[in-house]
Amino acid sequence: MFINLPGALLFFIALLFIGLLPVPVLYAFSDLLRLVVYRIVGYRRDVVKKNLESSFPGISDKEQRRLTHLFYKNLTDILLEGIWAFTISRKQIINRYQILNPEVIKPFSDSGQSIIGVTGHYANWEWGSLSASLQTDFNVVAFYKPINNKYIDKYVRWSRSRFGTTLAAINETSLTFERNKDTKTLFLMAADQGMPAKFSEKAYWIHFLNHNIPFLHGMEKHARM
Repeated sequence: MFINLPGALLFFIALLFIGLLPVPVLYAFSDLLRLVVYRIVGYRRDVVKKNLESSFPGISDKEQRRLTHLFYKNLTDILLEGIWAFTISRKQIINRYQILNPEVIKPFSDSGQSIIGVTGHYANWEWGSLSASLQTDFNVVAFYKPINNKYIDKYVRWSRSRFGTTLAAINETSLTFERNKDTKTLFLMAADQGMPAKFSEKAYWIHFLNHNIPFLHGMEKHARM
């Protein structure tokens, strides 16, 4: 219990601080944080360099610097936006995260058919799960990885559900699909992370950014069910 409390306290202090910042100040702070993360801390700098060089063979030094700058800017933007999401209003989230082609999912909604929305950890995926229930008439379920700190995890579940989205633990994926099989549901999954070696034989392998990448097969399995 006492091990969890200090971490939770720091989290809620950061939450209060970020939530009080005006939007322009928030992104200015993100630019400052980017300099700290990249220049001072050097967070994963060698990994970023290696990934850029292997994904884009022959990349120029100038282009590598440009993409590195954009990577760290995106990283700190998402970090602060994720914290801001705990206090963001309905109006703010709708203004900043919109479904641009709702006509694609409308036929499924009209027929009462559930669908699976698959995304990567690109831009702010947490805003997507938060706003989806405000822009569709589906029952929205977003899968997430539970946080070890039980205080923070409880607050995350409450916060991400306050506009209607339900969070489901990723280790309860099959059970969640079963529970919602008779309800018109939009299941949201971020599916671009690595997988245990034991599942790689079942994966779909694709060539992406100069690498052979295993793509999770679970979405198709659940869609066919």
